[in-house]
Order: sequence, then C-alpha cells, then structure tokens
Amino acid sequence: MAAKDPCDPNPCPETAPGHPIPCKSINGSTNFECVRPNGYCLYSNALHRQGEVWDIGCKQTCRCIKSSANFVYCQPKCQDWDGMPIPAGCILDPPKLGECCQNLNCDSLTPPP
Repeated sequence: MAAKDPCDPNPCPETAPGHPIPCKSINGSTNFECVRPNGYCLYSNALHRQGEVWDIGCKQTCRCIKSSANFVYCQPKCQDWDGMPIPAGCILDPPKLGECCQNLNCDSLTPPP
C-alpha cells in the first residue's frame, strides 16, 4: 500500500482564501515542507511579509527580518520581573485593560530633600 501523500489536502498556509502556498513532499515520506513565496517568512504555519511585525498574544513580538533566509526574530513583549529586584517604594501594577504587561509604579516615591 502506498504511503499517503502528506500534501493532500495541502496543509500549508494560504496567500488568499482558498489559495495555499505550494506543498512539497520530502523523499516520498510522510514529511513535507511548505514552499515560501519570495518576500515572505513562514513562522508557525503563517506567512509574514518581510518587515512585518506581529504579536504572539501577550508573550512575544516578532518581525520577519530577512525573508530570503526565513529569518524571524522574536522578543518578549513584556519585562520579566520574576527574580528581578523591584526598587524600594515601587510596586508592580497589573496590566491595564486591553494591555499585556505589568507596569512598574514608583509614584509613591518621595524624592530625597
């Protein structure tokens, strides 16, 4: 019995509704790769134009840096306060409605005389 074609149906992301990018079976196995169009990065099975910036929830902000190499750079969206000393007199406020990050609040600090 022949192995199932991993590209049928096409599992790759779409450039437009109903138009997925090409899928290429690898060595007749169940593995495949999605063939990126020029000018796009492929990240987590989604296409992003070179220079595009997107958020992964409240966790990370990513950018398609160099599409020809599929180079995507992601960085934390918020400061990670775990294990970091909070200055005396400051507190961490919870994220404001519609925002992701805790805010360092030092409003109660009294400047030295």
